[in-house]
Amino acid sequence: MTSMEQRNGPPAAEAALTGRGDTGRPDPKSARSRPRRHKWVTLVVAAVLSLALMQLASLQFPPYIVPGLPTVLATTWELLTQQSGQMFGTLVRFFLAMLAAMAGGWLIGLVMALQRRLGELGEAMTRIVLATPALSITLFVVLWFRDVEIRVFLVALVIAMPFYVVAVYEGVKSIDHELVEAVRQFRPTRRQMFSMVLLPHSIADVIMATKSVAGFTLRIVVFAEAIAATSGVGYSMSQAQGSFRTDQIFAWTIILVVFNFLLMAALERAERVLLRWRPENAVG
Repeated sequence: MTSMEQRNGPPAAEAALTGRGDTGRPDPKSARSRPRRHKWVTLVVAAVLSLALMQLASLQFPPYIVPGLPTVLATTWELLTQQSGQMFGTLVRFFLAMLAAMAGGWLIGLVMALQRRLGELGEAMTRIVLATPALSITLFVVLWFRDVEIRVFLVALVIAMPFYVVAVYEGVKSIDHELVEAVRQFRPTRRQMFSMVLLPHSIADVIMATKSVAGFTLRIVVFAEAIAATSGVGYSMSQAQGSFRTDQIFAWTIILVVFNFLLMAALERAERVLLRWRPENAVG
């Protein structure tokens, strides 16, 4: 190694292979991308293993219990090409409910955090809603409302919104007191305090809550469709169960799982873009 190489660090080829820059430290982007690639590889391996186990089970049970993998894949393609409207209807209901729960939960959580008495009352009410079984909420909505779309929307909204309320409420309460005092030294107006402190932190809380709530809300929408709707994936799965079309139940399950994975990937991408101002802590 020449004296110039000793002073300036590893050559470019070695740096490219090792992910280290001229200073000999790991490239932050490379260090963050490796865990993400490993996670997706693990998911693919788990999915392949699950399909293999299903195929093995189909050799031991009749088709109406566990159909073969070729049958399930063919049915999946059939549903995607011939019953795409069912999936589209479910996704529309899901996104409308998520947007309403996100906006309502964010607003209520902020009001609770800024008004102590309302915060204590709202926290108690939120705990009651979270403790109520989803089936009870669904049955009440079916009894009280006739319109199918309102039924599914309200079930998903009532179950999903409390998670946003709690996330924003607790997140605003946990804002660093020293940060608030440092901003107050500049004598900001209430609008400036909101835009510089409360808004960025509450948006981060909403995004983090969405990663946890989105998949759960999609399952609630499908569950509500199976009980209270006459269209959608949940209704189609309920019809398949009544006619012993187990292949359709497996096919819809695969479609929903794949969509859930794609949704999580999109949310993680949005988190990296919208929250790039926040430092990322690494362990190890």
